[in-house]
Amino acid sequence: MKKILRFLAPLVLIFTIYGYNAENASASTSESVFLGSSGFAQSNYINASSRVYVLLRNTGSVPIAWYVVGPNNVAEMDTPANIPPGGAKGIWINTRSNTKHALNLYCAGDVNKCSATGNISLN
Repeated sequence: MKKILRFLAPLVLIFTIYGYNAENASASTSESVFLGSSGFAQSNYINASSRVYVLLRNTGSVPIAWYVVGPNNVAEMDTPANIPPGGAKGIWINTRSNTKHALNLYCAGDVNKCSATGNISLN
């Protein structure tokens, strides 16, 4: 048994390292995946039909509206998240895509004054 384990352990490690593909990875619990302002940010890949929690913070000086969209710019939320300057809002989203995909975060309004960060967490 020890000989078998001694042989299999390195193989498992090698397949684990070389089999990992960051593009197909899913966001883990409480991973910060939305970063930035400039009107647009993209998340890591999430599983199909996931329930995700998005926390948005407005660090700018003007009110902003955030939209979360999935593949082909299909809205993942019914209404935008309106956040006043210095404010924050957490929302649950049931994604509508049936494939593994990234979420896109858009800032509506004066994108030159959008200054915010966001986190996404899987349920």
